[in-house]
Amino acid sequence: MSCRSLFFTFVMITGLGVTAGFHRLFTHGLYKTVKLVRYGLAIAGSMAAQNSLFRWVADHRDHHKHSDEEGDPHSPHHHGRGAWGMIRGFFHAHCGWFSRPRNSKKDTVTDLARDRWLVVINRLYPLWVFLGLVLPGVIWGVITMSWWGGLLGFVWGGVIRLFFVYHVTWSINSICHIWGSRPFTTNDHSRNNSFFGFFGFGEG
Repeated sequence: MSCRSLFFTFVMITGLGVTAGFHRLFTHGLYKTVKLVRYGLAIAGSMAAQNSLFRWVADHRDHHKHSDEEGDPHSPHHHGRGAWGMIRGFFHAHCGWFSRPRNSKKDTVTDLARDRWLVVINRLYPLWVFLGLVLPGVIWGVITMSWWGGLLGFVWGGVIRLFFVYHVTWSINSICHIWGSRPFTTNDHSRNNSFFGFFGFGEG
């Protein structure tokens, strides 16, 4: 095992936590699974540090309700005309929206709030983020039996992994609503992009 293996392992864990967990399971309820997997995906998605489970799901349900219209928290459209409008829209959709106040209502996740263990996992969000950053360092430090190994694990499995998964997810919001193929007629500007479909575990 190398630092690269550690990086890809935590990309898989947190990336699938977001795609298979936060998105497919909790936002859309596309499948059912046993409680161990359900709660494991909730924790893995939280370790991606893209927001707490309830906040992420509320935002994403708003996105689907108002996709590329007024009320969509991260549409790249409706930010002005011309090149400057496209640049502003791209930045907003990619990462600008993430730090701005949103109007997503908690009543959109009442189905999740009925599960007391999901409530606990949601409240412990800072802990999962902390573990997502520190755990790779602990693992690699123990494997190498060195502080330097621990630092490398933290950097590759924690910080760089966080940066990578962030930008893959954000690219689904920005790039995949501007560039790509449209094999189906939809009411929004979503597009298929095989590059981000691969790195986003099918999300692109």
